[in-house]
Amino acid sequence: MKNISLDKSLSKPLYIQLYDAIVRDISDGFLPDKFKLPARRILAKQLSVSQNTVNEAYNMLADTGYIISIPKKGHFVSFNSGEFEDIPWDIDAGETYVFTPNAVDITYFKRSSYAKIVRNIVYNDGIDIFNHPEKNGEHSLRAAVAKYLYSFRDIKCSPRQIIIGAGSEYLLTQLADVLIDFGKIGMEVPGFSRSYCAFTDSGTDVINIPISMSGLNIDDLYKSNCSIFYCMPHCHYPTCYKMSEELKMDLLKWASESPGRYIIEDSYDSELTWDSSDTLYSMDKNGKVIFLNTFSRALCPGLKTAYMILPDELLSKWRKKHKFYSSFASKTDQYALAEFIEKGYYTKHYKTMRRVYRDKRELLKRELIESLGKKITISPKSDSTNVIVTFNLDMSSSEIKSKISAAGVKIMSIKEYSILPSPLIPKRTFLLGTGRLSTAQIKEACQRIAQALS
Repeated sequence: MKNISLDKSLSKPLYIQLYDAIVRDISDGFLPDKFKLPARRILAKQLSVSQNTVNEAYNMLADTGYIISIPKKGHFVSFNSGEFEDIPWDIDAGETYVFTPNAVDITYFKRSSYAKIVRNIVYNDGIDIFNHPEKNGEHSLRAAVAKYLYSFRDIKCSPRQIIIGAGSEYLLTQLADVLIDFGKIGMEVPGFSRSYCAFTDSGTDVINIPISMSGLNIDDLYKSNCSIFYCMPHCHYPTCYKMSEELKMDLLKWASESPGRYIIEDSYDSELTWDSSDTLYSMDKNGKVIFLNTFSRALCPGLKTAYMILPDELLSKWRKKHKFYSSFASKTDQYALAEFIEKGYYTKHYKTMRRVYRDKRELLKRELIESLGKKITISPKSDSTNVIVTFNLDMSSSEIKSKISAAGVKIMSIKEYSILPSPLIPKRTFLLGTGRLSTAQIKEACQRIAQALS
């Protein structure tokens, strides 16, 4: 290891300074894969700090996937674990029950109704699905979305403001091209890593703003000096916090104070956990909010169709930037989704799924409490499919995860969603998603977790 220097005069805790130093050494290649870190007692003596400081740093490194702990052998650098949820969710051999947070239960999707619509579209001479698509998406779908948003979300927009794309990540990369001249984009940490990658892969500078389980501190947004702020006000992923009306007003005030400021409102999970609160877009009076949503969460991920609403100023910039590009969303799916919405199938489906997911969440809570009792604390916060669980045990998140994995169950801590370490997020806190599991599987998985931690 390189010489590590910790500064006790700084406000940043020593264990985070140590964490940052080791992460830099790993990222710069000074600590190779499988490198054994010094024993905690030895490193504490070398740095003249308490052993608890080293313990905290090592636990955070394990929680974020930089090292692994092997009982009776030590701590080793691991390049097999990643920072983002796409990598850790590779299922290990023997892991039968997977609490994937962003999984969707597709068994209730009305395939026959959708197939009938698609068949009619393909053989309808009045609909030309085999010609060039419209650049910002087919008008029929944009009109259906505008009508739906006005009826159910009190969002007033014109179909011309709506852009259809092949998934949220695709739209965010396009948006990054439009916003790149405005400045840096601020993102909450922990946050949705796919959005982070969409921005950074497009060459955009991203500022990470740490949040607690209660959400954003508006003062931190001002201190960040970002010009664009990406957020999930309806239901933040993965902390499941819902933005207060007061914070929404503060955000809109922040955006209105400079002509180059905008808010990207990702309406993740909004149909499935609907409440009566207003969207930022419907509250905005100054054209400062970009609204983003996807059909993948409420229907099924295979459709891979999303939409965003742009303020007029940004719409003209988008047209100039993307005049040679077409919408990569399937024309057939766009026409089919338009009819699916117009005939009421869409609202009927997600209302059914609200009930299905609610029943699964409540079952998971009951089974966990019955099996583990005081060993856990279940957060009152949740989104459509997920439950937040804190384990009240004297072991690290990685140790808990390893024991449960050995019992054939896959879970993931909230800290593993962090682009950077998140000291504001409670330790040993996990996000358990029920979308992939049946009721029988949820019961069996909870019994296995209890046995693993007994």
